[in-house]
Amino acid sequence: MTASQKQQLKQLKKTTSQNSRLGAAVRRQMISSMSETVTGLSTALIQYNQAVKKQMAGIGSNLISTVDSSQDVLGNLKKVKQLNNQSLDTAIQGNRLVATTSGKLENQLLAYKNDIVAISNKLKLTSDDNIADIITVLQSNPDLMGSALAQPFTVKNEDIYKVNSFGAAFAPTYIALSIWVGCTMLVAVLKTKVPKLAKFRGLSVREEYLGKLLTFGTLSLVQTLVILLSAVLILRIHVASFFLLLMVGLLSSMTFTIIVYTMAALFGNLGKAFIVMLMAVQLAGSGAMYPVQLNPLLFRIFQPLFPFAYSVGGFREAIGGANMGTVVIDFFVLICMSLIMLTVGLSTKKPLKKYTDRLLDDFKKTGMG
Repeated sequence: MTASQKQQLKQLKKTTSQNSRLGAAVRRQMISSMSETVTGLSTALIQYNQAVKKQMAGIGSNLISTVDSSQDVLGNLKKVKQLNNQSLDTAIQGNRLVATTSGKLENQLLAYKNDIVAISNKLKLTSDDNIADIITVLQSNPDLMGSALAQPFTVKNEDIYKVNSFGAAFAPTYIALSIWVGCTMLVAVLKTKVPKLAKFRGLSVREEYLGKLLTFGTLSLVQTLVILLSAVLILRIHVASFFLLLMVGLLSSMTFTIIVYTMAALFGNLGKAFIVMLMAVQLAGSGAMYPVQLNPLLFRIFQPLFPFAYSVGGFREAIGGANMGTVVIDFFVLICMSLIMLTVGLSTKKPLKKYTDRLLDDFKKTGMG
């Protein structure tokens, strides 16, 4: 509202207060003033809509985009701050590592300080004349220089296991094989049951099993002593410890006898066939012929379950020289195998007796046995 319009309104108010009625001229003046006011307002509104509003909308969009950009910048600043913190931590750790390594290197240099000083003092004793003399000797004797360059060190071979022949090295394998074959021949030639005589009728199944086992075990021990004495006295194989050889032989004989006799007593001819098959598998897969690492995977898995492996290992220790840790392991495993098979025989001999007898009778009826 302009100053003239304000003055007209004041004059109008004063006139209205003096006269209760307005004249026609005054009314026309009021209408004209109001028309001018309305026209001015309309013009101002149109100008606002056309210019100011669009500019304000653009300014608002710019403010919103500016706020979003500011948020992105703040986020990037936070990431940069984290990276700076990590870089500082890495730098601190690197400095600590360098300090630690430098300290260790300094300690090592100090430890070799005396040696370096001693070598330096010895080098000071060597003059140019000495070097010239060395070159002269090498030039005058090229064979000496050639041998020194070709073989700078003298290597001395010293045998750890004093086995003087291949026969002595292979002896553990054929001794263990001979004991197993001897046990197999016993169950093939002799009967695993007591005779049907009146004096044996009162024996229980377990008494029969243990009595026959003692008989087979005694004969197997005699065979084992013959094998060991023949190898030492007749074949003259090298033996580091004859006492250990006897102990391993007796324990191997006992273990093999319990395994072979139990299989034959429980399953008859089927058990005997399994014994022969087990001998062939053990000979190839127990490490007796060649290292077990060269065997197929199946043999390497079952090798710890073969009694042959521990018997051959014990004989090798007795012949080549005893490693007591290995000897204890071999003895322990062989004893455990003996106890397990003995327990299996005592607990299953009676329940399987009727099936074994029926199988044996049917085999006899075929005329093949």
